[in-house]
Amino acid sequence: MIDDIIKNIDFGKEAQIEQLRKSQQQKIEELKKRAKERLARTEAEAVLALEKENENKIAEFLENQQRKADFKREEAKNKIVDEVWSGVYDRIIESPDDFILRLVRFVPKDLSGEIKCSARALPIVKSKIKNMKVEGGLKEEGFLVRTKTLDLDFRISEVLAEVREEHNPEIIKILFNHA
Repeated sequence: MIDDIIKNIDFGKEAQIEQLRKSQQQKIEELKKRAKERLARTEAEAVLALEKENENKIAEFLENQQRKADFKREEAKNKIVDEVWSGVYDRIIESPDDFILRLVRFVPKDLSGEIKCSARALPIVKSKIKNMKVEGGLKEEGFLVRTKTLDLDFRISEVLAEVREEHNPEIIKILFNHA
């Protein structure tokens, strides 16, 4: 009988041990399952983060390339505009008489003072302006008017610089068809 009791106790212990093993095995399997799910979520999140980072890098790269292209395009436009104005200057310098004659019209008639002219402008200015002292010696094409209260710069380069500043937007619209 004691042997039967001991056998029952041993059998009960083994049943409990087996039940604990099964329970532990189920817990281990559940933990493995959760770990795999968590790992899969973490991997998916990492992939999404990496994709987002790559998308941002690509967008940044494309924006940078667009800025460079825009800069190059503007640089090319500016070069063309510079060439146009340089051509205008060259054409005027080749034969400045008409241009100088037009500039002389802007000199106020009631002033007294002196005018310093380039060699080509001297005869034109002398023939049109009688109330001021007119002399040569200006190295740059055109003339300078100096009075007690006013200095006027009619050098061709300066006049064209002012015209360019005022009319450059219109020239750009004409050249590049921008409305």
